[in-house]
Amino acid sequence: PPAPPPPPPPHPSHVSPPTVVSAPPVGAVSSVGPVSPVGPVSPVGPVSPEGRESPEGRSKQRGPRDE
Repeated sequence: PPAPPPPPPPHPSHVSPPTVVSAPPVGAVSSVGPVSPVGPVSPVGPVSPEGRESPEGRSKQRGPRDE
């Protein structure tokens, strides 16, 4: 009589292939984090280059009438 086909190799179903273990290319930490390149301190602060005391300030108001 012809020999029966060989039985398939035992493969336990409870062992799933490690596909879920692979981490996604984009993790929880993205390239742009909570700290943006422009922080709360802007290059132009509350003190502008032309402040209250300008180079032509009180001294200009003092004229010949001040004598």
